[in-house]
Amino acid sequence: MDSGARYRFFLWVIVVLVALNLGSLGFLWWGYLYRPQPPQRDRGKADSEEFFVRELGLNEEQARMVHDLREHHFRKTDSLRFEISSLNRELMEELFDPSSESVRVQALSTALGEKHAEFERDVYEHWQKVKEICGPYQEERLKRMVLEISDRSKRPPPRGLESGRRPPP
Repeated sequence: MDSGARYRFFLWVIVVLVALNLGSLGFLWWGYLYRPQPPQRDRGKADSEEFFVRELGLNEEQARMVHDLREHHFRKTDSLRFEISSLNRELMEELFDPSSESVRVQALSTALGEKHAEFERDVYEHWQKVKEICGPYQEERLKRMVLEISDRSKRPPPRGLESGRRPPP
């Protein structure tokens, strides 16, 4: 092969490699730009609020009062969830601390239990306030909904399926 033919051969190899690289980058960017967006968290709260209004048959005044109660409830419980998460993390960090003391573990688990109890009390008080807004017919519907929500939230997921994995055979 003479030097001219070798030059053209390598030139075409370079052109093909550059074209493949550009095509790969274009494909990656296209996938990045046009991927589906995850649903927004706040929309779920609005959807559940609309569900309660519809299922309980709340009038406009009752719906406004429930909305205000929910806003206050979520502000308070979101901060409690953050505190519970922080305490739980501290407790788990104690597991790997060589100088860990059982007194510290006991204090953290007690604080964690108190925060969980505060959270449950706040949930109870929230539903109590919603119940006060409802009429007798709405109250019966609310009772069914609250008990169903409570049963669902307290039921543990099937073993091995927590993260979508199947149990080992």
